[in-house]
Amino acid sequence: MSSPAFRPRKYYCTDAKVTACCRGFKTLGGYRQHHNALHIEPPQPTRPRQHTFSECESDAVMEAGHSDDEDTYRGSYYFQHPVLDGSPCDAVGNYLLSDGDPPILDLPAEDNPWAPFQSCGHFQLADFIFRRNQMPGKQIDELMQVLASFNEFNGKPPFRSDTHVYDTIDAISLGDISWQSLSLKHAEFETASPDDPLWKRSEYEVWFRDPRELIQNQLANPDFVNDIDYSA
Repeated sequence: MSSPAFRPRKYYCTDAKVTACCRGFKTLGGYRQHHNALHIEPPQPTRPRQHTFSECESDAVMEAGHSDDEDTYRGSYYFQHPVLDGSPCDAVGNYLLSDGDPPILDLPAEDNPWAPFQSCGHFQLADFIFRRNQMPGKQIDELMQVLASFNEFNGKPPFRSDTHVYDTIDAISLGDISWQSLSLKHAEFETASPDDPLWKRSEYEVWFRDPRELIQNQLANPDFVNDIDYSA
C-alpha cells in the first residue's frame, strides 16, 4: 500500500491589514475558515455623540442629573481631548494633511528581507520551534540531527544546534530594545532574622525593557496601523 503524497501549503494569508499573519493552508477551505474567523472585522459601534454642557446651568440641575431636555444629560457621552485627538502627525508632532501620505519609514535596506534568517523557511522553522512549540534545547538538537540525515540537506540542517536557533532570534535588530536589571529587597532585609519569612530575607533580580521605548516602537510599527485607536 503506497503512502499518501506530501501536500504542501498552497494558500497563504496575505491580508494587507495584518502583515504579521503568514499562515499557510493546504486547502482553500482551510484558508477561508481562517480568514473568516480572524480577518473579517465585525461591525464597529459608533461612538456616542458628544453632549455639551453650558456654563450657565444651575447647581440644582447638575446635582439632580437631569433637566427639561432629558437627552442632554442622560445616556452615554464623551469629551474629546483638546490635544490628544488621534490626528495623524509626524515624528515631531506636526499635523499631516488629511489627504497626505504618511512619512516614509527610515528602515535599513536589506538584501534579504528575512535577515538574520537565511530564508522564509528558516524563519518559519524557528518560529515553530521557539514560539509555537516551545521545543526544549535537546529536542531541537535531535531535530537538526534528523534533518541532516535527509539527502536533500547534504548533512547541513537549517540550524546547527539549539544555540544557533537562539542566537539567530537574538540577532533580530528591528525594534531591538536592550534589557535592564535592578535588584529589589525588603526595607528590613538587612535586619531580618532567620525566623522571618523567606521572601523578607531574599533579594530579587528584576529584568525589564524600557516601557517608553516599547510604546514608541509599537506606535511606529506599521503592522498596528489599523489596530490602535490613538485617541481612546
